[in-house]
Amino acid sequence: MVNNGTIQVHFKIWTENEAGRGCEEVANALVSFLESSAVSGCHLIAWSDSCAGQNKNFAVICLWQ
Repeated sequence: MVNNGTIQVHFKIWTENEAGRGCEEVANALVSFLESSAVSGCHLIAWSDSCAGQNKNFAVICLWQ
């Protein structure tokens, strides 16, 4: 995320014993990040690992839109 000329990098990871990693959990992590970081008026680049069950599905695509 670039904000006021500075680059901020964020990384979210959790282990298998903490929670599932389905589309609901991934979408929840994205929403949580966006709410806590107060993203507004800046450029956001989001990368995913292209996992069909987590990132390339209808729920997450709708979230990004």
